[in-house]
Amino acid sequence: MSDLGNYIKEKRIQAGLSYKELSIMTGISDTSLQRMETGKTGMPRWENLCSIAKALGFHPFEIMQTAGYITEEDINPIHRLKYLDQLNDDDMIQLQEYINFLLFKKTENEPKKGKV
Repeated sequence: MSDLGNYIKEKRIQAGLSYKELSIMTGISDTSLQRMETGKTGMPRWENLCSIAKALGFHPFEIMQTAGYITEEDINPIHRLKYLDQLNDDDMIQLQEYINFLLFKKTENEPKKGKV
């Protein structure tokens, strides 16, 4: 099974959906979905991957990156920030703690003013 197939299967199972249910939500046949998950098909069209991402409730960048259509460098940081509203309160606390850590490390590594 391909990385993409494993990824789609994992997300579908997490959502508690059958092939048929996901098929109805995406307009992609259940047979095609099964072939994607088992790696018995060529590279799915990006439009289909976006439909799957939307139906399963995650950002299309994730599946497009897993499929190899885009890389981390292709994703503009501004686009990533637009989806902060998808984070819950615990996620936001963890994010703020990480930002605080990065800022601390940055100031810790900067030379002190007036000292050589």
